[in-house]
Amino acid sequence: MVFSVREVGSAALQGLLTGLWVAAGELPTARRRLARTGATLGLSAVGSIRDWAFADEGKKPERQDIDGRRKLVVTGVVTAVGIGVMVGRKQVENRWLARLERDGHAYPHRALGVRMGALSFAGTLVTQLARRRF
Repeated sequence: MVFSVREVGSAALQGLLTGLWVAAGELPTARRRLARTGATLGLSAVGSIRDWAFADEGKKPERQDIDGRRKLVVTGVVTAVGIGVMVGRKQVENRWLARLERDGHAYPHRALGVRMGALSFAGTLVTQLARRRF
């Protein structure tokens, strides 16, 4: 289970964007929108540079065609897992934020951003590993 530099970089960018997005939640509306837009644009630029720098590494071996029934099952499982992850992530996010606020953390959204960024990083690596297997 060795990940390439491109996969780890992609997961790191996703984790960073998630962390910045969540941490911006404590800002006033205008500053929050500006921070989120700036983070999205900045990390998109870094991602584009990464894609350009590692263009040769991105070539994927051709997949064997799978039959219709297996493809349908895999699609259903991936969709169900995706929905479950979205719902579960929001519940974890709300629970962690409530706990941080209850414990009197000075900057609960920042701490939550760090936690969610790490969770997003790990989730992205697992997703990439699953893509490689199927």
